[in-house]
Amino acid sequence: MFGFEPVRELVSAAPASIRALRVRAGDESRFSAELAGVRAAGGRSEFVEDAELARLAGRDARHQGIAALVRETDEDLDRLR
Repeated sequence: MFGFEPVRELVSAAPASIRALRVRAGDESRFSAELAGVRAAGGRSEFVEDAELARLAGRDARHQGIAALVRETDEDLDRLR
């Protein structure tokens, strides 16, 4: 999942579902709340170059400097609505 709003909503609703949060190097303070939420739930934070985020999101996607790698789950995702 990528982009500020989708990732922010996921951190708010289900932070333990995030295995790692990848943030563009230099944007740590911009995403400090999201980083703290993921770390508190046991996830990792990784600071990467813009090219890595573009690779994850797709070349033409607007990742906005953040992407979440989610854990596999058997939970009903409708529960998160």
